[in-house]
Amino acid sequence: MSLGNEPDDVDVLVLGAYGQVGRALIPRLLAAGHRVRATGRRRAPLDELADACTDEDQRRRLSLALLDIENPDRLRELAARSRVVVHCAGPFVIGGHHVAEAVAGVGTHYVDIASEQAHYRALGALDRLARGNGATMVPGAGLYPGLSGLLLLEMLADYPAASAASIVMVTGLPETPDSGIASLLTGALELAIGEPLREHVGGRMQATKPTATRTFTVPRFGETAAVRWPTLEIEALGDELGNVDLRTYAALGGAPAPTASEIALLRLLRPDRRGWAHRLLSRYARYLNARLYRAGLQRHWGSECIVQVNVTDPDGHHRRELVAEDMALGTCFLVSRLTERLLAGTRPPAGLAKPADLIAPGEVLARLDAEPSWRITATADRDRPTRGGAAR
Repeated sequence: MSLGNEPDDVDVLVLGAYGQVGRALIPRLLAAGHRVRATGRRRAPLDELADACTDEDQRRRLSLALLDIENPDRLRELAARSRVVVHCAGPFVIGGHHVAEAVAGVGTHYVDIASEQAHYRALGALDRLARGNGATMVPGAGLYPGLSGLLLLEMLADYPAASAASIVMVTGLPETPDSGIASLLTGALELAIGEPLREHVGGRMQATKPTATRTFTVPRFGETAAVRWPTLEIEALGDELGNVDLRTYAALGGAPAPTASEIALLRLLRPDRRGWAHRLLSRYARYLNARLYRAGLQRHWGSECIVQVNVTDPDGHHRRELVAEDMALGTCFLVSRLTERLLAGTRPPAGLAKPADLIAPGEVLARLDAEPSWRITATADRDRPTRGGAAR
């Protein structure tokens, strides 16, 4: 295996291969029998990925390539020799649409794990390009958003008289003290660009600011204050919600809600445009993440991630949860399933798509529930039966 010996084509090109999600995803893609090309800007972490692969057959199907995703020519070259590109190198709100444009432009399918609404809207502008080239673009294909939306659709089918729903993600300790920095940066940059964050209320989208919190009772974490933060999922599911109000929340390792003054400062500094401001923001995110990590250790938190979906109908409140051993593990589940579907040979829908356009909610949740090695489980209120046994 060598950086200088690239095969002509592969099944899956992974961008951000040695990040937290990429490191968890690549072994699963190889175990499924796919030919995988792992990419990144630095050679040493790529070599570490190769060294961690001890199965000889899998090593033959793993190749490495240096790639800076800001180099569109190199990106198009590698994407053109791949059937699916999986983008794990956020934040996506900065330049994510350029990556998707390069991939769709050569007719290759595209999957990412983004959470930013602005990124979803930017990919909407690429829908015509993707359709013309027969490429499918599936953003937000992780745990939250991703599996969270599939679970919500399953619940709305079970409770057709629902009037309101909420999704909350609660995380404990990251894998390392540095692992949560990307999430903090993503949120800050999303605020800095100044595009409105939107919720689905009263049958339409309306702008809101992520300064409010709500308390949820979450297994393992107890009473948890989560920040009201609209995610990509609201944009992606808008047409299927009807008159159901949907709000999304996040409690990421105890991170506080941004204040109005902090939002104003971010929009003044524009770290998405100014390098020095981005470096300053990165240092602050590293400091805050380390502080949150130490606080989590004192609270004896584990590394579990819990996605809770709450639905209200005339009969009351109904709740189901997905519990993942950690964020990276949970994120990989849907990405690998969607990649498998795109590689299956059937003709997927071209253009901008959501996970449910490729795989039925009940199908993917049943597969999740049948794989205890992932240590991801689904639980449900017993007030009503669930459909197909997918969430029990």
